[in-house]
Amino acid sequence: GAPVVREGAAGAEVALPVEPGPRVAIAVRGAVAFTPAELRARLGLDDEQAFDLPAIDAAADKLRAFYRARGFAAARVEAEERPAGADLAVVFHVDEGRPYRLGEVRFEGATWRTEEALRARLAELVEEESPAEPPSPAAERARALAASVPGVRPLREPPPPLPPGAALDEVALARALELLVDEYRSEGFLEAGLLGWTTELDAGRGEAAVTVRLREGARTTVESIGFEGNAEVPLAELAKEARLAPGDPLVYEKVEATRVGLLRLYLSRSHLYARVEARESVDPVRHVAALRFVVSEGPRVRIGRVLVAGNVRTREDVVRRALEVREGQLHDPEAMARSQAALLRLGVFRSVGLRLQDPEVPEPVKDMVVEVAERPWQYVAPGAGFSLANGPRLFLEYGRPNLLGRALELTARAKVNYPVPLPGNVVVERSPKNTIEGRADVGLRAPHLDPIPLPVAGRANLIAEKVIRRAYDLGRVSGILGADFAVTSRTSLSLQYELEIDRITKSAVAGVLTQADVERLRFDDGTTTLHALRPSATFDFRDNAAHPRRGWLATGSAEYARSLGGPGGRLLFLPGSEFFTHLVKLQGTLSGYLPVGPATVLALSLRGGRVIRLSDRSRTIIPKRFFLGGASTIRGFAEEEMVPQDLRAGLAEEARHCASSISGAGCTPGGRALADGQLPASEGGEVFLLMKAELRLAVKGNVELGLFVDVGNLWLDPRAYRLLDVRPSAGFGLRFVTPVGPAALDLGFNLQPDARLNERTIAPHFTIGLF
Repeated sequence: GAPVVREGAAGAEVALPVEPGPRVAIAVRGAVAFTPAELRARLGLDDEQAFDLPAIDAAADKLRAFYRARGFAAARVEAEERPAGADLAVVFHVDEGRPYRLGEVRFEGATWRTEEALRARLAELVEEESPAEPPSPAAERARALAASVPGVRPLREPPPPLPPGAALDEVALARALELLVDEYRSEGFLEAGLLGWTTELDAGRGEAAVTVRLREGARTTVESIGFEGNAEVPLAELAKEARLAPGDPLVYEKVEATRVGLLRLYLSRSHLYARVEARESVDPVRHVAALRFVVSEGPRVRIGRVLVAGNVRTREDVVRRALEVREGQLHDPEAMARSQAALLRLGVFRSVGLRLQDPEVPEPVKDMVVEVAERPWQYVAPGAGFSLANGPRLFLEYGRPNLLGRALELTARAKVNYPVPLPGNVVVERSPKNTIEGRADVGLRAPHLDPIPLPVAGRANLIAEKVIRRAYDLGRVSGILGADFAVTSRTSLSLQYELEIDRITKSAVAGVLTQADVERLRFDDGTTTLHALRPSATFDFRDNAAHPRRGWLATGSAEYARSLGGPGGRLLFLPGSEFFTHLVKLQGTLSGYLPVGPATVLALSLRGGRVIRLSDRSRTIIPKRFFLGGASTIRGFAEEEMVPQDLRAGLAEEARHCASSISGAGCTPGGRALADGQLPASEGGEVFLLMKAELRLAVKGNVELGLFVDVGNLWLDPRAYRLLDVRPSAGFGLRFVTPVGPAALDLGFNLQPDARLNERTIAPHFTIGLF
């Protein structure tokens, strides 16, 4: 009630009269299939909302929807207020009726579409118009309470709703039929209508048969198409954007697609404020329509000033050089999009935005604002670790993505480790100073090489490494210069030059060797000085680089390598190479991806390579050879395990001789190792061929099953190459799709293991990424 104020000598007293009204109780009567408690939980009456007549009507509607979703199409719910002494009871009276499932749906008057097509489309629309039933708040609270109190049994849950289309939900069915008629009209049947529908109930079977009466009417076709208001764009170019032609059905989706295409055409011609209106004149007697597209071209917009904002450390000329948009040029949305992508590729900005000032005001000249947000100007990432092969290690990474404000990315990585004197590791007699190992890598990347007018990025790296093992000592220095040219978004070229000096001193003592050690030991004992030039090309037409489902990928590369200097000599400040190498190394890959069904992909790949010696004296050092075996090549073998085809017979003969010789005379170390059951170490080959096929099937969520077959071989002497000498392997595995690519766990089987060389039959693999 209204407040009452009583004034007194000591002040004023304010009285607020309150009448609580009757206490309201809620009850459900007449329900048989469900308990009153289950139905009260579906009313949606919350303590915090107003308890009035609209809330009661909404609760009754929710109860009807609850029944309809479970097949009670004829269920009725009425609310009644009933005095109960000083209190008030709100009673929901339920007349459930018999539950019915939706049976056959027949259509009368339909000729353009078949009944099967209409039934399938109606089922889709009913599913779209049947919203998912939210969980009851009261039921959720009861479940939470039961879960929090040990020993309390949870309440019985009501049965879930029937699948959409299985229950006779008259409300959802009526909305779906209206949408079906709208689709008829959008396809040119302008007189289409719903004449009504009837339901026949079969109480014995509990099914409801529905008969729908449609009126299709005559289909309206396009008689003519005209364009008005165009002055800057020729009529012939406008006609190319038309998605309809005279004689076609009047489909409003194609009319709208034509209008959008015209707008896109004008936008590409710098008419930023163009407007296009589609008008149709329909003759209801002849059932034809005349289409007119009325164009308001507006001014042709040019770029005025280009304003750069947000660059604190980046020089403004770096930003402007990456832009394809220039002051005074016509507005081009594609050039703006390319400019935004080019600025992001610089690697110095977190975000980039290009916009016109006051875009809502039609003007022939508009200023453009380039807004950038810079990344942190530098970072330092230290770390520590330990391994049995390398001992304790410290590493540090430092980076400056915007050196001198010119978008030059400087990175430096350093690692120092001290191999502890464990059994099988470094020689104990070494002094600590001569035992410390390390690696340093300093790189510089430029997003654009001036004054080259093409978008060519450059990079340079300097690498120094020192490794000490019981089996060998390695000192390595390498310098790399590279250039990358993105011809298009799917085609790229690169060129790399490398100068490398490796000095290996081997020991007769064996030790614990890592995979990296094995690779380094492939260098010949002594000094190897090489320089190499590597051009390559990539054509990537896959739909997704990390997890492709369709498309193809082709890569090709060539490497020209030549040793520098001679044994004991020097070339300027470089030591001469003790081994002469002069060769060209060619290799290429072609991969294709074919979708098989909605969730299955067939991936195919063909690879090959060959080393061509350019001199009779040339010696192909092992790091320049090809290797097969492992997760990325033939999965029936371990990493780089396959022995060249033309060496297998000789190795087998050596093993046979060592196994049969009592004195060991003439027994080679390799033959002795084979006779003792060890695997031979592959020295690589100069020719290889590899074919891969993999069927990838989605299992559940981000998990896939892979079935694969890998076929290939390796030859040391190119003259021994035989196409039919390929070796097969097969297997299966699981793929776990991650944002950086699938993580693959594979099990490969060598289908033709060579027992003479102790080849394994099964090889497990784990890798990130697939071909």
